[in-house]
Amino acid sequence: MEPAKLWTKNFVLCTFVNFLLMLNYYLLITVMTQYTIETYGAGSGVAGLSASIFVIGTLAARLFAGSRLEQIGHKRLVLIGAVLVFAMSGVYMIVDQIAILFAIRLIHGAAYGLLATALGTVVTETVPESKRGEGIGYYMLSNTLGAAVGPFCAVFFHQHGGYDVIFFVCTFAAVIALISVFLLNFRVYEKTAPVCEDDGKEVPAASRFLAKGALPISIVCALIYFGYSSILSFLMSFAAEIQQETAAQYFFSVYALAMLVTRPFTGKIFDKKGQWYALMPGMLGFAAGMLILCRADSAVTLLISAVFLGFGVGVTQSAGLAAAVEAVKGKHLALVNSTFYICLDLAVGVGPLLLGYLLRFTGYRGMYLSMAVLALLCVILYHGIYRRQASDTAKAVKEELRREYVYKRRELNS
Repeated sequence: MEPAKLWTKNFVLCTFVNFLLMLNYYLLITVMTQYTIETYGAGSGVAGLSASIFVIGTLAARLFAGSRLEQIGHKRLVLIGAVLVFAMSGVYMIVDQIAILFAIRLIHGAAYGLLATALGTVVTETVPESKRGEGIGYYMLSNTLGAAVGPFCAVFFHQHGGYDVIFFVCTFAAVIALISVFLLNFRVYEKTAPVCEDDGKEVPAASRFLAKGALPISIVCALIYFGYSSILSFLMSFAAEIQQETAAQYFFSVYALAMLVTRPFTGKIFDKKGQWYALMPGMLGFAAGMLILCRADSAVTLLISAVFLGFGVGVTQSAGLAAAVEAVKGKHLALVNSTFYICLDLAVGVGPLLLGYLLRFTGYRGMYLSMAVLALLCVILYHGIYRRQASDTAKAVKEELRREYVYKRRELNS
C-alpha cells in the first residue's frame, strides 16, 4: 500500500498563501498604531483601536466561516477572503480620514478571518490522518515565518521608505496570494442542511458557531496564548527596565528559530506517540520560559527564555489544533478551526488590557511569574481533559465491541 502523501500541491500552496497572509498581517500590525498617531494626530487610545478593531472583524468572520463554510463552499470562501485582503491592502495608501481607516481595518480583519479559517480547514482535510500532527506543524511554520519576517520588514521599510512602501509590499503580497489561490484544487462540496449530529438531529444554534468537543483543549491553549500576549505587549518595556533593549531586538528572531527547529519533530511525536507527549512538554516549556524571563537580568537569560517560549507557543498552537481535531474525531473541521482560533484571538485581544491592570500591582517580573503559574495550571487542566477524553474513547470502544458481540451472537442463533 502506497504511504499517504503530505507534500501535495494543495498543501504547499495553502502553506505559501498562509505565509503571505501572515506577512501582510504582521507588516501592518507592527506600524498601525504609530501610523495612526503620526498621520491623524490620534491619541494612544484611539490609535490602539486601529489594532483592536481588526481583531473584532477577525472574530466575527471566524464565527461566520466556521458555521457556513460547508454551505458556501471552500473555494468560494477562500476566493472571497483573498480578494478582500487584496482590496483592503491596496486602499491604505489613499485613505485620508481616520473613520475610513477604521472601516478598512474592520473589513480587512474580516477578510483575514475568512481566508485564514478557510485555508486552515482545507489543510486539515488535505493532510493524511496518519500525519496530522506533522502536517499541521509544518503548516504552522508559515505563521512563524510571517511573525518573524513581518515585524523586521516593517521596521526596515519604515526607516528606509516610509509607510507607503509598507502598504505597497502588503498589496504585492496580497496579489501573489490571490494568484496562488487560483492554483488550488478544491474538493467538491455539496451545499448541506444545517449542521447535524450523527443521529440526524439538528444541533443547538450555539453549536453551529462553536465545536463543543473542541472547546476544552481550545480554552487551555487560549490560556497559554493569554500568557503569550504579555510578551507581545510588554517585552520591550521590560527590556528597557532591565537595560537589555539590544538583546530584546533579537528576542523574536530566537523565538521564531526555536519554533522552526522544534515544530517538525514535535509533530512527528504527536503522530507516533499521541497528543499528550507533544502538548505536555510544550506547556511545561512555556512555563519554564516564563520563569526564566521573570528572573532575566542579562542578554543571555533573556534569549534563553525566548528559546523555551518559542518551543512552548509553537507546540501549543500546532499540536493544540491537531488535538482539537482529534477530539471531534475529524468531523466539522471548519467549525473546529474557527473554534480554536476564536479562543486564541480572544486571549491575545483581551490579554494586554487585563495584564495592563495586573502590571500596576505586580510589576513586570511579577506579571511574568503569574504567567508561569498560569501555564502550570494549564498543565493540570490539560492532563484532566486528556484523561477524560481517553476514558470516553475507551468506553466508546468497549461499547462498540459489546454491540458487535451481541450482533454476532444473534446471527449465530438465527
